[in-house]
Amino acid sequence: MTATSLTASDLRQGHAWALVVGLAYAVLALYTGNAPADGDEIRYLDHTLNFTQGYFLPVERPELLNGPGYPLILLPLVKMGAPMLLLRLLNAVAAAVGFLWFWKLGRQFIQQRWALAFALLTMCHPVLMRQGGQVMTEVITQALVGGAALLMAYSLHDVQWKWRPLLRAMVALGVLTMTKVIFGHVMSALLVFSLLTLLLVKCWRATARKVALICAGGLLCCAPYLIYTHGLTGQWFKWSTSGGELMYWLTSHHPGENGHWYPEDAAQQRSELAPNHAEFIHRVVAAGPLQADALYGEKVRQHLQEPGAVLYNYLCNWCRMFFGFPRSF
Repeated sequence: MTATSLTASDLRQGHAWALVVGLAYAVLALYTGNAPADGDEIRYLDHTLNFTQGYFLPVERPELLNGPGYPLILLPLVKMGAPMLLLRLLNAVAAAVGFLWFWKLGRQFIQQRWALAFALLTMCHPVLMRQGGQVMTEVITQALVGGAALLMAYSLHDVQWKWRPLLRAMVALGVLTMTKVIFGHVMSALLVFSLLTLLLVKCWRATARKVALICAGGLLCCAPYLIYTHGLTGQWFKWSTSGGELMYWLTSHHPGENGHWYPEDAAQQRSELAPNHAEFIHRVVAAGPLQADALYGEKVRQHLQEPGAVLYNYLCNWCRMFFGFPRSF
C-alpha cells in the first residue's frame, strides 16, 4: 500500500475524520479563548517577542528550554497582533494535518479501520488533548512526528534512490527537532544504530544506509542552531540546558517518588518534597542556567548509584507517557 494507491473513498474518509479531529481541537481552543498566557505559554510568547526584536535568547542568561521552531511558527501571527484565540487555534490545524499524516502512515501497512484507530489514538490521546487549548508545542510536535515518519516511510519504501523523498525526510526531521529539541538525541541515537546495522546486518544494509543518510541530513539541518548554542554556552552539541533538571527528577527516588517531574516552586514548598529538595533547588534557582544544569548533573550521578530505583522510575515514566499515571505521592 502506498499513498498513490489510496482510493477516492479512502481519501474522503480520511479527510472527513481529519476535519472532525480539527473541530474537536478548535472547541478546546474556543473554551480557553483569549485568556491570558499561563505557564509555558508565557515562555513561548516571550521567545516569539524576542524574534520581533532580532534575537532568540538573551546572551547574559541563555536558558535553552526549547528550540526556535515553535516561536518562528507563531512569529507572523504575533507580528500582526493576532489574539490569543487565533494562536491557540493553530493546534486545531496541526491536529487535523497530523491526523492525516498518521492515517496515511498507517495505510502504508494496515487496513483502513486499523489505520483510522491508529491515527485517532495518536492525535486524540487524552494526555495530548489536555494541551489542545494552549499555546504549547505538544500538538504541533505530535503532528510533525507523523509527517517525519510518513516521509521516512515513503523514502524507505522505494527501492530506488530518489533524492527528493530523502531530502524531504531530512528537512522534516530538522523541523521536528527545532520544535522539540529532544529529537536531536533521538536522531543521533538512530544514526548510530543505523550505522551499526549497516556494518553488522547484511540483509538490512540498504535500509540502514537510507536511515543513516536521513538522520545525518536532519542533523545537518540543525547545524545553525547548534552553532548558535555553542556561541551561547561554549559547548558543542548542546541542545538544551534543561536535560539535567529532567534527569534529576527522573532519577530521584526518595520515599513516595517515582520519577515524576515537579517545578521549582513545588520542590521548595510542598511538604512531601521540601525536606529532600528545597535546599538544593534554592541553590539551583540562584545559579545561572549553565551552572544549574551542571549542579543537576552532579545530583544525577549520585542518584544513579542506586540503579534499581532509577529503573523503576524509568518504567513508571513509560507508563505516564501513555496513561498519565502513576504520579509521585
